[in-house]
Amino acid sequence: MVFRIDRFELDLKDPLTSANEVIKRRRGFLVRYGLGVGEATPLPPWTESYEETARALDWLAAEQPSPGSALERFDVTPAARHALSSALVDHWARERGVALYRYLGGKRSLTSVPVNATVDAGDPSDVRAAMEQVTDAGYPAVKLKIGIGDRANDLERIDAAASVLPAELAFRLDANGAYDLSGVLAVAPHLATLGIDYIEQPTPGVDADLIEQLQSDGLGVAIDEGIRTVGLIEALRANPAAIIIKPMAFGGPDLAKAAALAARSLGIEPVISDLITGAVGRITAGHVAASLGDPAPAGLDTGRRLDEDIVVRPPLVSAGHFELPSGVGLGIEVP
Repeated sequence: MVFRIDRFELDLKDPLTSANEVIKRRRGFLVRYGLGVGEATPLPPWTESYEETARALDWLAAEQPSPGSALERFDVTPAARHALSSALVDHWARERGVALYRYLGGKRSLTSVPVNATVDAGDPSDVRAAMEQVTDAGYPAVKLKIGIGDRANDLERIDAAASVLPAELAFRLDANGAYDLSGVLAVAPHLATLGIDYIEQPTPGVDADLIEQLQSDGLGVAIDEGIRTVGLIEALRANPAAIIIKPMAFGGPDLAKAAALAARSLGIEPVISDLITGAVGRITAGHVAASLGDPAPAGLDTGRRLDEDIVVRPPLVSAGHFELPSGVGLGIEVP
């Protein structure tokens, strides 16, 4: 069997604004191996650059190495490794006639996994309206993007969201590292009164002392980008409430599942998430989440941002759940 590489580009319906950048288009690659297919859609700082991914996959196509040697070579290019690892496990799962999440060790039969909705920047009235829509749509959790604009506006938007969300709906914040130490300490006492599930990456990197202080004061912290700064082991040692696991950033479903199990063994909640990938990447992440048996609401409701997708009938999110395709392996056929 040989490795085959295809390139693709997917436009977003509307630009996505975060504290780091504005994203208008996603460019990536499909790696095919036997019956399997995997996706590489890089997004720094979580992964290597598009150009680095391209060089790694060009080498794969030209050299046709053994799967093992290729996985070793790709340890510094997580998006490229994700595509390779995904194609391999999809192939092996199809050969065995099982769904990918079963191949990854899942014990429970699942047809979907819960997801969180994401609300982007906007004025307080827009945030309030978006939160009401999320509640009506049946999502079990919602994540509000913060760290864009002045901090006073952030607090107004957070308060607007909290004022309309029912208590049973988990409320998360995502700062993308936009705050400095003094900034997050200034807003933390107020945030701790709002019943927030956690604040994701409040400051750059991983500050174990800050995490301990915030959590002792009642504000949970999740680590995302900081994992790339200090590594998984140091991130887990910081003992956050949750750790965001993006299979594309971790280098594949195999490494993502191992990281999730390591987090759970320490009492840290693993939250599987997507890097705004195509359908192949999202479904792979969905299978990783399903393999955990009872996953926390995952960050997989990203397909709605795309103006087009890799497959004609991409996976759907219905009533706040990401629907897993039925069938073996990924459960889809990619043209």
